[in-house]
Amino acid sequence: MEINYSSQVEHHLAIGVIIDVTPLQLEILRKNDPNLMMVDVRSVEELKGQFRMLDEAVHIGMDEILSDRSLIPVGKTIVLMYRSGHRSLKTALVLKQYGRTVYNLKKGLKGYFEEFGGAAPVHPQNNRVN
Repeated sequence: MEINYSSQVEHHLAIGVIIDVTPLQLEILRKNDPNLMMVDVRSVEELKGQFRMLDEAVHIGMDEILSDRSLIPVGKTIVLMYRSGHRSLKTALVLKQYGRTVYNLKKGLKGYFEEFGGAAPVHPQNNRVN
């Protein structure tokens, strides 16, 4: 009987990285990285909250990413964001276990809007990845 260890070895050898980025560092990435993909991991209900989605960001909820990692493409500079940064970090930790390098917006959208002029009103957007 032949035993295939390749998937087990691949999982155990996967080394991902989580890099916290400040709002200012995110702005530098937005201006200089054409490969950037900003992912808002809030739930649909949470999108109606105090902080709007950033322009160019896409919405893929945390639960969706956790159940289907393929929603996050390989070869992109991925910045995950959430209102406070906690759930985006939780999502990043799971992706890291599978060898992904992802960025997490430190202090979340709250910190971003505090640094860049306060929270803007919510405007419904159709930035949904299907």
